[in-house]
Amino acid sequence: MPPESRERIGIGKHGGERTLCRSGSGPTECGMVDRLVPDLGFEMQPQPYPKLTHPPIVEAVIEFKVATSAKPEMSDLDPLRETLKERFPKVRKVHIVQTQLRVEEDREPRQQSTASPIGLRFDSADERFVVQPRLDGIAVSQLAPYDEWDQLLALTKDMWAPYATALKVSAVTRLGVRYINRIELSDPVTDLDRVLTAGPKIPPVMPQGLMEFFSRVVVPVPALRAHVAIMQTLDPGPPPQPGKPSSQGIILDIDAFSEETFSPDDPALWTALAALRNAKNMAFFGSITPDTLKAYQ
Repeated sequence: MPPESRERIGIGKHGGERTLCRSGSGPTECGMVDRLVPDLGFEMQPQPYPKLTHPPIVEAVIEFKVATSAKPEMSDLDPLRETLKERFPKVRKVHIVQTQLRVEEDREPRQQSTASPIGLRFDSADERFVVQPRLDGIAVSQLAPYDEWDQLLALTKDMWAPYATALKVSAVTRLGVRYINRIELSDPVTDLDRVLTAGPKIPPVMPQGLMEFFSRVVVPVPALRAHVAIMQTLDPGPPPQPGKPSSQGIILDIDAFSEETFSPDDPALWTALAALRNAKNMAFFGSITPDTLKAYQ
C-alpha cells in the first residue's frame, strides 16, 4: 500500500480556526477539524515509505457509515442504478442472513433463517472496482492489482454525492480506510519473525511447527481521535500440489477508522481520510520486516 507521493498531514490555523491539511504533489486540501484533532501540538510528519512495484494488496476499501433524516428503504437506492449503470454494469442485491434457534419444551429445536436486503453491490466490467451502497453506509473498493490511493479516493468522491442525496444522509458517523494484504510465503514458515515485526510466539519448550494463528489488536491514536485495528492470520491457501511451492500466506488486514461525526458536506471528511490513510501506512510498514518489504519493491 505505497504512498504515491510523499504527503504532509498536519494541523494549522485558517481564519482563526484549526484545520487539518493534506499536501503532496497535488493541491493542498484543508478542512475544519476541531472536533477530530485535539490541541496536542500533534503533526504527522511525512515518512520515507518506499513505493512498492507489486504491493500485496488484495482489497483497498474506503467506507462511510451514516445516519439519515428518515428511515431508509431499498427503493431509495434505485436512483443509483441509473447513475452507475455505465461504469458498473454488474449489480446485485446484498442481503443479511439472520438465524434463530428456537427451543421449546417438549418439542425438537427449530432453526429459522431470514434474509433481508440491506443494499446493492455494483461491480465494474473488469471486476476491479466495487461500490456497495447500503442502507447504513457506502463502501468503495479497489481489488488487485492495486493502482493508487488517488484513484480510489476520486471514485469515492464521485460516489458520495449521489449516495448522500439518495439516502438523505444527515451525518457521517464512521470513516474507515481498510487495506487487506496477503503476504506470500515461499515455504512453510515457523519463525514468523522473519516476516512480521509482531507475529505470534511459540513457547520454546514446544515443537516449533505452526498450523494456524490469529491475532487482532486495536491501537488508539488519540491525536486523531481514531483507532487502527491490525489483524494477522495464517492463510493456508489451496491444498499443496506435488512439485509446486507452498501457497501459504499471511493476511495482514489493517483498518484505520474514526467514529467522529461529520456533516455530509464537510470538507474535513476528505482531510480526515488522508490522515487515516497515513495511520494505515504507518501500521503496514511497521508490521513487516525489511526482508518482507524487499520482496515487494
